[in-house]
Formats: sequence, structure tokens, C-alpha cells
Amino acid sequence: MRLDRQPLLHVEKRMPTSLWLVVGAVIAAVCVVFAASHNGTHLSATSPPILTTTSTVRIPVVQNFEPGLTASSNHLSNGIPPLGDSAGTESASRSFVASAILFPLCGLLATVAFIMAKKNPQTTSLLSIASKKDMEVWSPINNRKFETFSFLPPMTDEQISKEVDMIINKGYSPFLEFAAPENSSISSESTTRFSGTTSGYYDNRYWTMWKLPMFGCTDPSQVLKEIDECCKTFPQCYVRLAAFDSIKQVQVISFLVQRPPSNVNMAAMTGEKDMEVWSPINNRKFETFSFLPPMTDEQISKEVDMIINKGYSPFLEFAAPENSSISSESTTRFSGTTSGYYDNRYWTMWKLPMFGCTDPSQVLKEIDECCKTFPQCYVRLAAFDSIKQVQVISFLVQRPPSNVNMAAMTGEKDMEVWSPINNRKFETFSFLPPMTDEQISKEVDMIINKGYSPFLEFAAPENSSISSESTTRFSGTTSGYYDNRYWTMWKLPMFGCTDPSQVLKEID
Repeated sequence: MRLDRQPLLHVEKRMPTSLWLVVGAVIAAVCVVFAASHNGTHLSATSPPILTTTSTVRIPVVQNFEPGLTASSNHLSNGIPPLGDSAGTESASRSFVASAILFPLCGLLATVAFIMAKKNPQTTSLLSIASKKDMEVWSPINNRKFETFSFLPPMTDEQISKEVDMIINKGYSPFLEFAAPENSSISSESTTRFSGTTSGYYDNRYWTMWKLPMFGCTDPSQVLKEIDECCKTFPQCYVRLAAFDSIKQVQVISFLVQRPPSNVNMAAMTGEKDMEVWSPINNRKFETFSFLPPMTDEQISKEVDMIINKGYSPFLEFAAPENSSISSESTTRFSGTTSGYYDNRYWTMWKLPMFGCTDPSQVLKEIDECCKTFPQCYVRLAAFDSIKQVQVISFLVQRPPSNVNMAAMTGEKDMEVWSPINNRKFETFSFLPPMTDEQISKEVDMIINKGYSPFLEFAAPENSSISSESTTRFSGTTSGYYDNRYWTMWKLPMFGCTDPSQVLKEID
């Protein structure tokens, strides 16, 4: 019989079978010597032993080796024979010695059996993996995608059941949500965005829940029954199965189980050439360093040195002003539930990446040539990580002639922020009643204990949130850009503050 097992010890993989046999034999020999010594001492005792405690150990295998022993002699009472029975004493003594030998021998045989047993090879069938050229990608044009598995064909009941099993095994609670097509994804017109200063705000939209979460559900068939009922009730809607983590208090898994009838092929693919990108209004910013004056050759050389030292490959990209950034009207954004979607656009590459480049002067030469060839275009220097296969650094090295001062900044007072519809929320705690001085003091204590510096900001209601019309969004290729608006600061940050009462005084 073949046994599947893991090695008994970590060192077993490196210890030969012969060494295990030697170790087992030594243990058996020690046990035999100890048993013989104990038996001799017992037989030489002159006074009758006093039986105080009897613990019985049954050894069925003794009968195979000593057929003449009675059933009563197959019970060892701490190695002490019954009183007043010399024949029983000899029989018990022989039984004790035999059992003392059998115990280590049984252990030795078991060890040998485990060592000699071989692990069954895994016969898992490998799934055929399609090559990259066979992969179809998302079409942003009239083709909405939702969460994971949205690029796959509709799931069968068996596949859904396996997912539910996984959800249950992780201790999550499955539940269903549904939405009509026109309300199933985020549009700039119909979505209420909260303030740009919303700390910790998670921009997602939840659909209408079907009944309640299925707390305590242990059977996938219960979930399938609810899916069937929901789909029959709302055949024109998207329906998704989600999972709720009651400890973290968040939704952790979700995927579609029904799509409404549509003429759109879910796996259709359109080329990037059909995508147009954003046009910021009168003040374009790109990646890092965009807020600084144009960089000198010396500054660019230092950046190239850093790129080379990190093992990246520098390269150049260029784009005409009208194609250099994303426009909100011409760009199709995917659903707010798009998992792992990275909205970025690349410009046209100048020649090829400079793999193996070790001299910044080579890069400066290519920059000069590219800028002279396309003086009316934006040109940026980027770096490619050949291991991660991604663009990791980029910054502008040429801006086309313009009347706009690229480094001009407008005060926060001139920035208008978004106006949520009838329900403005700001940062954390905005959904709670106004905080008391005691509650604020506790928060300040937490801020001080973390080593942060408290400070105050203020804004008039009309300037306190972001509006989609008046806000200039930067290019989708903006690396490291943080889209936020700050209010006007009250005095200065309270560096070194250790007393919440000081903060309460400033608030007042």
C-alpha cells in the first residue's frame, strides 16, 4: 500500500534509511537492557511486593508471540506479578520482557515502514495556457465591465457554487446586489463626488441589495436559489454576488452572475488608436517636476544618472498639445467597480528604449534631436523597468511655445471645489453629529501620540468642495499626481504641540 505523507522531521529528507535503522536498533537495545535489569532486580527481591496501584495495559500482539499465555497474563500491572503465584510470576516476567522487546521493535518496524513508503506523485492536469497574442482585452466603447471574471463568459451554477464554497470557507457572508444598466456604473454627470479633502473616502458605488446578507449560510444551493429568484425578478438588470467580511466590515469579493441582454460582445477589442485623451484647461501639468521651471541639461543629466543607477532604461516620448492629455468628454471611463484598472495613456515613442545606456550625454543628444524634430510637441523623458515591465519614471524635457505660464499657481481661494448634491461630506466623522470638545481632545491626543502636527484650515461654503466644471484635471499620465484641494490655513501648523487644550483654543 502506498502512503501519502510529509517527512516526519525536517532532517528526514537528508537522512539515509540506514541511519534510521541504526538509530531504531540502538533504541531497541537500550530498552532490552533496561528491561532485563529491571526483571533481575524484581526476581531477586526477598520480600513480597505490595500491590498499591494497578494500571492495566492491553497488548494484543503478545498472544501472537506467546500462545501459551493466558488472557489474564496479557495484562501488565506495572510489571508486578500477582501475589503468591510463582508460576504467574515467571509468566508475567516473561511477558514483561517480551513486551519490552516488542515495544521498540514495533516502533522500529513502523519507522522503517514510513521511511520506505514513497509519496504518490501529483497527477494534477495542467490547464492549457493561451499565449499573450490570444488574450482579448477590454473595449471601453459601449462595453462595460464589472469586477473580476467580467471578461469571462457567464459562469455556470457549478462554477458559482465553487466560488460560494470559497466564500464560506473564508468566513465571509454572501449577498446579492442588482442594478439597472443605466445606474450600474459611474458617470460624471450622475455621480456625486465628495470633497477633494475627503480623507479615507473610498470612491465606489454599491448597488441595491437583494434582501439581506446571507449570514450563517453554509450551503451554496441556498445562494443559487436566491440568484435564480433575483434574476427572474429583475431580468433586465445586472446582478452580482458579493461577499462581506463581518470582521473588517467591508465588501471583499464580488462578481457578476447576470448581465442584461445586450448586442455588445463582452470580449470585443478596440485598438488604443480610437481613444482620445484629456485636455486640461489653460494650465497643463505632467508628471513630476511639471510645476518647476524647465530643467537644465545638468539637472536632466543627474536624473539620467539616477535612472541608470537603478537599472532602468531611459527613453523618450512625444505628443502634440491636442493629444497630450485626457479629455473628460472623449474618454470612456470604466465602471467604478473596475478591479485593478489603471487609467493611463502613453505618448508616441521616439526611436526605441535606450537599453544598455550608461552615459547621460547619449540621452541629452537624443533629447536635442527629438526637440528639434518636433518643436511644437511636448517631449518627456521616461524610464522603463525591464523586470517589472512597466514605466516607472517620467518628466517633461520640452514644452511647446505657449502664452500660459506653466509654473503659475492660483491661490486656493480661487479654486472652486465639487458640490455634492444636497449632502456634503468632508473627511472622516462627517456622517456623525458635531463632535464635543472632549471627543476632539481625544483625537488630538491620538494625533500627538503618532507624532503628527495638528493645524486648522477653513473655507467658505461655496469654496469648500470640488465642482466638475471648474476643476482642471491633469493628464492621465500624471505620475504621482495627488488630486486634492487644500483650504486656507489658520496661522501655522502647531509644531511641538503637546496639549489638546491649545488646539481647542485655536479652534475656538
